[in-house]
Amino acid sequence: MGNACYYSIEKLLSSSLLSKNLKVRIYKTVILPVVLYGCETWTLTLREEHRLRVFENKVLRKIFGAKKDEVTGEWRKLHNTELHALYSSPEIIRNIKSRRLRWAGHVARMGESRNAYSEVYTLENQIHRIEMNLMEAEYVRKKYRIIRASLLEDSVEFESSLVKIEEAIKKQEVEINRLRNIYGEALDLRDVTKGMLVRQEVNAINTAKAREKELQNLRSVQMGEVQLSKEKVAALLKQSSLRVSSLQFGDRRCYMLLDHIA
Repeated sequence: MGNACYYSIEKLLSSSLLSKNLKVRIYKTVILPVVLYGCETWTLTLREEHRLRVFENKVLRKIFGAKKDEVTGEWRKLHNTELHALYSSPEIIRNIKSRRLRWAGHVARMGESRNAYSEVYTLENQIHRIEMNLMEAEYVRKKYRIIRASLLEDSVEFESSLVKIEEAIKKQEVEINRLRNIYGEALDLRDVTKGMLVRQEVNAINTAKAREKELQNLRSVQMGEVQLSKEKVAALLKQSSLRVSSLQFGDRRCYMLLDHIA
């Protein structure tokens, strides 16, 4: 409720048309009664007192504005001590305590005819109910913090796993690119080797044909020589009375001249 009331007149508190004293009066007459409604029966904890002080300092900073630093020349927020020096009235916690004491005095001065004790008993029941609600709220807050911490841990683990997966994907992409390069080099080497083998095979075929041709020429030459030798031997036989024996070794024939005894 206090924040709703503050935000509803925030433009008035930050307006330059109104004086600071008038803004302080607006805070005391409009915002503060809403915030402190029923504060005589409150049982404040240190955390709640801190939140109330923070709220009051926020409103006072909006009223008094920023301050220019004399050393650096920059505008800065007012400190708490400076706010309390400018705001002459008691702070909000002291105001609550004074109201509680004043209410306790009213209750002590009440007679039995006004059912003071029943009212005190009712207030104690309300305080006990509020304390139970606060304990339940504190339990819910702790439960929320535990769930939030577990969710944060899970998110951190999930992000770390995502980072690991991304790194693994990057490594796989690098490996795939390396294997693709190796595959391309292997294809080029295969083509070069295939060309070399084809050329070597053609050269070998040509060489074999040339050798075969040379062998045929050599055989023809040898057959011619053998024929000439036969003719010479036949001529010699005609001239002399020698006996010739022909021996065949493979494809060649050797002729031996034997002495013929008449």
